[in-house]
Amino acid sequence: MFYLDTSVLIPYYLPESKSRTVQKFLSSADVKIISSLVHVELFSAVSRRVRMGEYTLEVARQIAELFRSHVASGVFKHVPITQQEYVLAEGWITRFDTPLRTLDALHLAAAYQNGLTLLTSDKTLADCAKKYGISSRIF
Repeated sequence: MFYLDTSVLIPYYLPESKSRTVQKFLSSADVKIISSLVHVELFSAVSRRVRMGEYTLEVARQIAELFRSHVASGVFKHVPITQQEYVLAEGWITRFDTPLRTLDALHLAAAYQNGLTLLTSDKTLADCAKKYGISSRIF
């Protein structure tokens, strides 16, 4: 089972060079797991593109509605981000030996705590996962 960080879902919903590959892979994956962090980060990415003039407000709302409909229909399963994930993320960050960022550390902790393989497009995050013994796959 895969835990999807936002870097994988952005090309799933927004046209990018990796979109076709990500869409094909995710359509064949039985169980796709996310956390609520993905919601906030995905909508932030869409909002940024609206502010930059890449998308109209109407297109942004369509993307948000499509994602929400996927969540509501069970395309994605959710794992919680609990105090345990925060403690684990803090522990990794305070090793001071990786460029692990806050939200990425929480994604990594969610995957770790739930025994999931991290699916990411972020090489730095994949490298951190490897360092901490967490299974990952990079696009």
